[in-house]
Order: sequence, then C-alpha cells, then structure tokens
Amino acid sequence: MKITKETIKSIILGEGKDFQRFEMIENFVNYASEHEDVKFLVAILKNDKSSIIRHEAAAQLLKIEQKKPWLIDKLRSYVIEELLTVVLSDKSLVARHESAEALSYIGDKNVLETFENLINSNITKDEIIETVIIARDTIKYRMDNNIKASELSASILKEIAT
Repeated sequence: MKITKETIKSIILGEGKDFQRFEMIENFVNYASEHEDVKFLVAILKNDKSSIIRHEAAAQLLKIEQKKPWLIDKLRSYVIEELLTVVLSDKSLVARHESAEALSYIGDKNVLETFENLINSNITKDEIIETVIIARDTIKYRMDNNIKASELSASILKEIAT
C-alpha cells in the first residue's frame, strides 16, 4: 500500500485506536504542503472528540508556523481566531494549553490584547493562565524583535550570550 497524505488524513479522521490517530497527526507537518492541510488541522482542532488529538492539531499548527509558515500566511486570521476560541472555551485544559502555546508563535497584536485582558480579568484561575502569560511574553518578544517563529530560539540564545 502506498502511503499518501490522504491515507494519513483518513487514519486521523477514522474511528481507529487513538494511539494510531495520534501517531499520524503528530507527524502531519511532514505531509502538509497546501492551505487545505492547515484547514484540515483547524477542523480537527475544532471538532475532534479526543482532547489529545485536538491538542496535537494545535501543536501541528505551531510546527507548520515554524517549518512551513507560507502555508499559514493566507489563513493567519482564521487560524488565530480558531486557536483563540479553543483557549477561551474548550473544555480540555490540555487543548487550551497547546492552543495558547501555538498562538505564542502564530499570534499577533490582537492576540496580545486578548491575552492581556484574560490575564487581567482574573476570570480564569486554572493553569492556563501560566501558559497565557508565557505566550503573551513570547508574542511581545517576537514583535519587539521582529523575528519569525523559526528564529525564536536562536534569537534568545544570542541575546543571553551577549
């Protein structure tokens, strides 16, 4: 059997065992090559019954931003909106956490404003606030230094080393 992106997608969408679905989505960035693949991940993020699979969909969006940002560029507003929806309202803390983390690499000044409001509102008292604070600081750092997600680690190391 020839393994194609469509085969990988069908396993992710299938009713198979979650460990199989997780393994396929965990490496999806390697198969992503078009905007439709980003939309596929967003659909998984929004609709999958498994919080771990939703979590990994957010993680893959982050990896695409790091490795293949041109796939997100035209869909950035849409991706940001859907990730924010998960951060603010998903029932799963793990999906909310990973979505906030993804936003630290994908987000913009509007996300920064939303995160500031969330932090200052004291509405959320769970661990997600810790992630939101780190994500906010990461977005600020990226914006202040005008760096891409793929340059983040190198920029931090350069700053610390000097």
